Amino acid sequence: LYRDEFLAIVFKPAGLPTIPSREQRSYNLKSYLQQAWQLPLHIPSRLDMSTSGLVPISVASVSNAPLQRAYDRHRVQKFYIAKLSQPPPWD
Repeated sequence: LYRDEFLAIVFKPAGLPTIPSREQRSYNLKSYLQQAWQLPLHIPSRLDMSTSGLVPISVASVSNAPLQRAYDRHRVQKFYIAKLSQPPPWD
């Protein structure tokens, strides 16, 4: 969705792991983008495999630490929207 020399914002679909795991070494967002862009990437925060959404990614080593610090210091706000088949039974 967005990319400059420091940062990228990409959409991660549900069902795709954000980062490599023991079970999924090559089928994940980070590996796919590193191969496609031929760059080492840093992803400071992940989305669960079953969650879709926007993921910020550092595409330059100079932006790794500032982006990670923003997450560590809770300067990045996360918003989740649930898609339900019917309203919950509570207010």
